[in-house]
Amino acid sequence: MSNESNNVSSESTIMDENQLTCADVEVDLLFWEELESYLGEIHDEQEKQVTDHSTAMDEEIASFQLPSPWEEYVLSQIDDLDVEVAHPIQELCCSTFVPNDVQSNSEYGRIKVLTGPNACGKSIYLKQVALIVFMAQIGSFVPAEEAHIGLVDRIYTRVRSLESVSVGLSTFMIDINQMSEALRNAGENSLCIVDEFGKGTDMIDGLAILCASIKHWVGQGTSCPHVLVSTHFHTMIQRHLLPRSPLIKYLTLETLENGVELVFLYQLVEGQTSFSYACHVAAQAGLPSDIVKRGIEVSELLRQCKPVQRVDTLDTDTQNKRCEAIVQQFLALDIETADIKAFLSQCVLPTFEGKL
Repeated sequence: MSNESNNVSSESTIMDENQLTCADVEVDLLFWEELESYLGEIHDEQEKQVTDHSTAMDEEIASFQLPSPWEEYVLSQIDDLDVEVAHPIQELCCSTFVPNDVQSNSEYGRIKVLTGPNACGKSIYLKQVALIVFMAQIGSFVPAEEAHIGLVDRIYTRVRSLESVSVGLSTFMIDINQMSEALRNAGENSLCIVDEFGKGTDMIDGLAILCASIKHWVGQGTSCPHVLVSTHFHTMIQRHLLPRSPLIKYLTLETLENGVELVFLYQLVEGQTSFSYACHVAAQAGLPSDIVKRGIEVSELLRQCKPVQRVDTLDTDTQNKRCEAIVQQFLALDIETADIKAFLSQCVLPTFEGKL
């Protein structure tokens, strides 16, 4: 009797498990059907957005073929990079915008090293070249009196990086990744824009990596890409850390220094600058005058390889005079009869502290 009851209970248990299993399967199927429907709706919406963006882009590109509202916009010709150029956006926003040409070929050099003070227009110049080359590649008119722009297969930029928690990379690591892409993949028909690379780490390390990168491009000879580099590493030029090569040309943006005032002319010329004039720019930005003054003092001392004293310490001349006074008092002291402790407390310490 007990065996029969056990069999019945086991059969009922199996049936309950089967029923539960079937119910779970029905729930899973329903869930996946709802998920598939939801994903399908998202896909349709994204596909519609992509289509709308593509249509808008086609309309923009088509509009480029029409006469430009700027009379100086011209359609570029196939040739080396030789443009009498202006910035397509900056010139509309700035009444004092000064256009600067760019020539990159075997005659004028394919690597341009650009130095100049802070806020003198180096980044604007680099970006305008990249923008105009991109506009020419998609068939657009470009803001120039005359433009000869050959086929460019890639545009690599190391312009501005921001830290991102989502990717887990520091600013300098992002910079290195961008430079790595340019160094490994840029060919003779590529354009590389490098804006102040190396400032995210130790100055010597950043300078070394930048010099090595430029030497790598120089080593490619006629296969070197078009490279525009802006930097504040003036030591690179002053100590001749780069090889002498017809591929490299040094450029700067003209400035006039009238006493404490610095005037930017924004005119690109051949040559280099030795100062970044950071303190002048800091004063224009409204930094407190005592901080700017101290910055100028420290900068001059470092340039002259002189020691930098703390603000709350005496200058070297004053310290030397006090030490000389102590030495003279010590030489006049009779060691055999004098009270040394009294001499130290009454003469040495007051003189050192400036009380005598």
